[in-house]
Amino acid sequence: MQAHGVEGRLLPLVILTELGGGLLVLFGLKTRWAAITLFGFCSLTALFIHAEADQAISEKRRYGRGLSRSGASRP
Repeated sequence: MQAHGVEGRLLPLVILTELGGGLLVLFGLKTRWAAITLFGFCSLTALFIHAEADQAISEKRRYGRGLSRSGASRP
């Protein structure tokens, strides 16, 4: 995360979002809010981590994969 300009102290929040949101959806608790949160997280991650203009093709593929996970269409 630090290689992409994101502070390391945000890592626990990232882990909580991914694990907590996934478990909430899995068990059907607050499913709508968990899904909306995970959608936002996946979209922002794809945008900020994988969307730089001068990237290699493999990184752009990861960007597209991140968008598809969030349910968005490719730009």
